[in-house]
Amino acid sequence: MTRDPRPSILERYASADTHSGEIRRAAQRLVQNGLMIGEDIDRVVESDWGRPGMDVK
Repeated sequence: MTRDPRPSILERYASADTHSGEIRRAAQRLVQNGLMIGEDIDRVVESDWGRPGMDVK
């Protein structure tokens, strides 16, 4: 157990799809702000980057 007061990823997102959707939206904002290229969006969403280490049900 950590002392981090924030809710866990499993508590914040109802499903893996919900979590992936948030990652996609964040990546799209980065593209809009010129901080990421659009072709990397799918790669980021499909990779393990940003995903919880446990299964989200």
